[in-house]
Amino acid sequence: MATTDAAVSNLVATMPSGIPFYSLRHGAYVWRPGTVPVTQLYPDWDIFWVRAGRAQWEFAGGERIIAAKDEFVILPPSVTAVVSEAQASMAFWFCHFSFRPPPAQLAEAWRWDFRAHESPLPVPLHFSRREAPAVWTAYRDLARIDPSTASDDSEPWRLERALVKLIAALSAFARRRARSTRLPTREISVRRDPRIQRLCQRIEDQPAYPWRVGALAGSLALSPGRLNAIFRDVTGTSLKHFIVTMRLRLALRLLKEESDGRWKSVREVSEACGFSSQHFFSRQFRTYFGFGPLAYRMGGTVG
Repeated sequence: MATTDAAVSNLVATMPSGIPFYSLRHGAYVWRPGTVPVTQLYPDWDIFWVRAGRAQWEFAGGERIIAAKDEFVILPPSVTAVVSEAQASMAFWFCHFSFRPPPAQLAEAWRWDFRAHESPLPVPLHFSRREAPAVWTAYRDLARIDPSTASDDSEPWRLERALVKLIAALSAFARRRARSTRLPTREISVRRDPRIQRLCQRIEDQPAYPWRVGALAGSLALSPGRLNAIFRDVTGTSLKHFIVTMRLRLALRLLKEESDGRWKSVREVSEACGFSSQHFFSRQFRTYFGFGPLAYRMGGTVG
């Protein structure tokens, strides 16, 4: 069994019944000495594969998972977790994915093939290579895909096909686990508030907008203090931190883009993301990801 706190050894999340697809990004992350704990909150799923050391995920509800080498952690959508190093030399792979509905006019004979499961499927949020060797094999194959080897003669959609294979293995493991385990499971707590969900979506859609807590609170007929309290209760983080996080995600994309045949400068990226100070942007980027904007451009990866 994967090692973790006894209270969360059977922590699960419900996997949607649909077709998985690659989303956002994937890659390897090496935890650098001095990196502060990082808050993770995504609109999609993220599957982590610990490759060295030990990593800790602490959830907003107080649950905690500690994963060692060749153990896996699943972070569901809209679930806040703070990841930190539990043992030196920590490194992990990450891969984001999501689900889309099957075709509306699907023949009944193929319905199972497109859905994989009809009833709610509880997916363990923490498990080991020994428990799910097929997941390990599929993740390893995905990690080995080298984009530099792509050519006009190579098969397309290698990453997408590898992702579907990985989640198919995860789904099969979850079904076997659900049938065989006699231990009670507990769904990861996800606090939902339609007002906060809409607010988060607005910020995600326009992260560079000069958002002000007072104006956002007024749009919901709340005081700034009340909005901050509700936001933290629902997401596990502060509204200001969420805004900064969304801007940093935008920066990840802009730092890799060229404009008129040249890279955007750090100052240009900072301004395009809504930061008033390049120094503040660089400091936040380094604090959040463990290295600076230019290091990321030169090949650094983030989870």
